[in-house]
Amino acid sequence: MMQLFKPLCFFLLSICFFSIFKAQAQSKYEDPYIEKLNRSFQFRKSLQVASFKLLRANTNEEKLFLNNCIIRAYTNMDNHDSILISMKYSMDLLPSVRDSELICNTYIRIGSGYQCNLNINKSTQYFLKAVKLAKKIDCKIILVKAYYELGQLITNQNLNLNLALHYLNLSIKYSNAEGYDINNTNFLIAKIHALFVRSNIYLNLDKIKESFNDLFISKTLLSKLPNNEYLLKDYYLRLSRNYTYIDDKKNYEKYINEALKISFAVNDSFSIVELYINMANVSFYFNDYYKAIYYSVKAENYNNKNNENLVLKIYMDSIISLSYQYIGDHQNALKYYKSFTELKNKYYEKSRINELHKLEILYKVEENEKKLALKSLEQTKDKATIQILFLIIFLSILILIIFFGYKYLDNKRKKIIFKNIENSDKEINLIKNWQEWRNNSKTLVSNDLMVLTEEVDNNFNNTPELENNLDADKSEINNGVIGENNLDIETSHLNFTNLYYELRELLETKQLYLNPNLNLEDLVKELNTNKNYLYYAIKSNYEDNFRSLLNDYRINYFKSMIVETVKDNKKINMIELQESSGFQSTATFFRVFKSKTGLTPLEYLQQVKLKK
Repeated sequence: MMQLFKPLCFFLLSICFFSIFKAQAQSKYEDPYIEKLNRSFQFRKSLQVASFKLLRANTNEEKLFLNNCIIRAYTNMDNHDSILISMKYSMDLLPSVRDSELICNTYIRIGSGYQCNLNINKSTQYFLKAVKLAKKIDCKIILVKAYYELGQLITNQNLNLNLALHYLNLSIKYSNAEGYDINNTNFLIAKIHALFVRSNIYLNLDKIKESFNDLFISKTLLSKLPNNEYLLKDYYLRLSRNYTYIDDKKNYEKYINEALKISFAVNDSFSIVELYINMANVSFYFNDYYKAIYYSVKAENYNNKNNENLVLKIYMDSIISLSYQYIGDHQNALKYYKSFTELKNKYYEKSRINELHKLEILYKVEENEKKLALKSLEQTKDKATIQILFLIIFLSILILIIFFGYKYLDNKRKKIIFKNIENSDKEINLIKNWQEWRNNSKTLVSNDLMVLTEEVDNNFNNTPELENNLDADKSEINNGVIGENNLDIETSHLNFTNLYYELRELLETKQLYLNPNLNLEDLVKELNTNKNYLYYAIKSNYEDNFRSLLNDYRINYFKSMIVETVKDNKKINMIELQESSGFQSTATFFRVFKSKTGLTPLEYLQQVKLKK
């Protein structure tokens, strides 16, 4: 039982560990509480929580994530100056972070920050950076978000709506791609936002059917999300706008009231003001001026109770002033017109102050960037100096390697040349000795013949005795007077030399070396001698073995054939010349030729052609 219990415990612990690790991996760089605050439009509280956690963050990755949350909160609060400062901090942290998905999210946050500050070029640049990196790491959720942000950016700036539509189509395409959980909350939210913006573009392009279709698809997706009140409110608001477009006042009022109920239920003051203004605007559109005044006043009162928004107040005063003018109440119309004018001047004054303040912050940011650029330039110079030093060292080492390599090859070449000269001298000496031996042999043979003729003439009648003597000599040789065990004692150096030169004579005259199967036994039979005699004769006179002697003859024959072939301008076939010289194996032939001459056969051929 214990043997089964231990593996089971190990298996269960592994599952628990894997589950914990998976949960940690899924929650990496995510803060559900901050996300909940953002979705409930509690941006100020979200900012406080993120700032508090940022002070206690340990790693650069955590700091970057929390700073991105701060940028998001400032973006939603339209605090442009703080956005720029936070973006600068994120940019400083980016080089020290290795998490690619976190870097992509940072690019999106920086792009949104630049969008708030109306820097469209830089905003687009960072969104496209996020797209490029997301494609590299195959992160579909980033592609969905980045393409959505690009589409929304172009839509908000009233640029090329077809291009915006293209980016939103890509966002929705990646949200429908295989390889992700269809119920993943992040994917669903990103896809719903993309559908909302695309619906708005279709409405601007007079494609009302497609616009409604996107909204109905988003409603289906909303049913899969828990706690989706804010998205549902946005859905009802967009649906009401569509019905306004087709002059369906009844459905407009139905869905705008649904959106208003949700905003009151979650106590979202910003949405309540936005919805009242929308209702006032639509009432004015349908020429219901009393309702336009009613909803504008309610929006104004609600706006005054909560954080007053100057832009919204200016817009509300303009609607009220025009509505009073159309119903004939010129006194109230003038009153709200004066309020509208004062607020407009105040707004422009405040805008100028904000612009100056923004310029001051930008100047400080640029000053810091210049300092960092100068520091980076100094580091680059230091790196360049180090690289030059390394290059000099590398080139010095390379020159030394080339120099010593050349010396080594030169010494090797000289050794080969000296060896060839030594071999040539040795060959010349051997040939001289051989020639002397041949001359001596001819003299001895002629003298022996003369003596033998005289003996024959004088002892013709004593033939039997001569035969007996010859038989005795023959038997003495055959019985091995010079035995194998006493070669050094009973055999003189002269006998070995004579035998060696007889071998050379035989090889030279009959060209037996051209036979590739020639061996020592064949030559023993030809010379009518003993194998050990012949072996020691070669060893003592040639200073190498029998095979090397044969190779010398074969190489010399090959070289002579090369010279003749080049001289006659014939086509050279190396294989045929090799085989005709007594070599069976091409590999052996090349190896032997290289060792004997220091050149390859082709190199030798080139030398012969040059000497021609």
